[in-house]
Amino acid sequence: MIDGFYGMVSAPAADKTYNFVLVDTRGTLQRVSGVTNGWANELHPYPPGFAALAQKFLTALQGQFPAGAV
Repeated sequence: MIDGFYGMVSAPAADKTYNFVLVDTRGTLQRVSGVTNGWANELHPYPPGFAALAQKFLTALQGQFPAGAV
C-alpha cells in the first residue's frame, strides 16, 4: 500500500509546476524488534529512527533551499 501511494504521488512531485517535495522514507526504519533504528511500537520509532527520518527530510529540504538562497 505504501509503495502504491508513493507511486501515485511521485509523478506530480516530479512535475515542478506542483511545487512540493516528496521525501522517500520507505525502508528507513527496520522492522526487527529491539533494533534501535526500528519501530518502538506501531506508531513511533526509537530515537535513532526519528533521527534517521529527520535526516531524510533535512537532506530533501536543503536541496530545495540551498544555504544563502533565502
